[in-house]
Amino acid sequence: DDDDDNVDDDNDDGSEINEVDAQQYTYKNVIEEAHRHREALVVELPFVHLQQLAEKIRRCSACVIMHTPVEWRMPILIPGTRAAMKLRATRRSLILDDQYTCDWEKDCFLEEENFIQRSTMQLYMSEEGRFSDFDSFKKLVFFRNLHWTTRSEAWLFLLEVVTPWSTSKQRSDILSARATEYYQKKKKWALTPALESSHLQTLLKDLMKDAIRTDRTFPMYTGSHNVWLEAMIDIITTWLLDKDGRTYCQGMSDLLAPLLAVFKDEALAFLAFERLMQRMIPHFDSGAGMVRQLGDLRELIKFLSPDIHDYIANHDSLDMLFAYRWLLLFFKREFRVHEAMLVWDLILSHYRTRSFSLFVATAMMQLSFTSLQRSKSISIVSSNFGADNKDQQQQQQQLLLTPAHILQFYSRISNTLDVRKVLQTAKENLYNFRCAKNKPEHLHHIIHFPQYSRKYPTMEEGESPPTT
Repeated sequence: DDDDDNVDDDNDDGSEINEVDAQQYTYKNVIEEAHRHREALVVELPFVHLQQLAEKIRRCSACVIMHTPVEWRMPILIPGTRAAMKLRATRRSLILDDQYTCDWEKDCFLEEENFIQRSTMQLYMSEEGRFSDFDSFKKLVFFRNLHWTTRSEAWLFLLEVVTPWSTSKQRSDILSARATEYYQKKKKWALTPALESSHLQTLLKDLMKDAIRTDRTFPMYTGSHNVWLEAMIDIITTWLLDKDGRTYCQGMSDLLAPLLAVFKDEALAFLAFERLMQRMIPHFDSGAGMVRQLGDLRELIKFLSPDIHDYIANHDSLDMLFAYRWLLLFFKREFRVHEAMLVWDLILSHYRTRSFSLFVATAMMQLSFTSLQRSKSISIVSSNFGADNKDQQQQQQQLLLTPAHILQFYSRISNTLDVRKVLQTAKENLYNFRCAKNKPEHLHHIIHFPQYSRKYPTMEEGESPPTT
């Protein structure tokens, strides 16, 4: 094999390879190792060999290295090894740029014939790339969803990373400058003695613990030493250390995972995560935002489905804590990742409401209510069968009237509901609520908010609105 110059090929037993052994690992054996494990496999070889490996080494079941700069070097990592955070930070390139692509969409394809293609989105833009009617585009997103090839560009607008009146050239310049800022922020902690601090070590330990459990069945995040999980850790760490007082909370990695999957770019994912966290941080910090949302959900279900409200009240669950995870993570764990993206399309569109998540939660409760009632009946029969006398039967049945029954049921409905039915029902709920003449005044705020204006809150220098 002419690719095997100056290397020895007698070490192919799949045993643990350390940094010294890396140079002895041949091109042929690296390929065999990559296909055997189908996970992150990085090899330290001459650059010419790395170029030859570019489209063959599998990073995960859906990722392939597409570009490898000369300075990108790292020892082989195969099952049984775990590079120390400091070693990883100093040896891995700080800038992923376009090194990796992930074709997870091919594995998670949904029928998207009517979804918004990029060509359709361009119809709402001028030749310069400015939106001529952004409100109409958001309405289109709400009713048709985004095709996966369009989402990475559209979400930049929906998450307010860029403004809809900026030109394509302005967006390119601004995103490039922001990406540079991100890597500078990352470099401050990744390549300095601060990495040795106990605070940072604790932070990284907590982050790694959550990251390795995030969406591990999703093609992009499978495999050991996955580069995307490393990027996830770096993004959240950089965001936390960017301002004093920020602390890591469980669930942040869940919010980042869809963003990283959509943008497939570390810097863009950071910018999107930063914008999303501006909206979500009150829910993580004090919890006051979640208390308000759960209260709104309770009142909304009372208005739209009084029977469900009464059932929950009889089970002493009007605190609505079973829906806490739904609202905090935008239903990220209730659906598969690519299905959750469809839910996020509608939530981020802000069409007619900035609280569409409440209508999604209501839809989930409505569609699963029959199953909830049936689960109680089955539990009663089971409890009666195992009880020795009537007192035990009454005692066990009494337990079914507690919040535990509700919590247990809703914790088990993840990935059991049809996301399309949920979204259709949620849209109907929003329509019915808006049209209702007797809706409670204290719920008006969930559908009334300032209309989109040209005084956009995230306008950057150079992103002047078009003249009329």
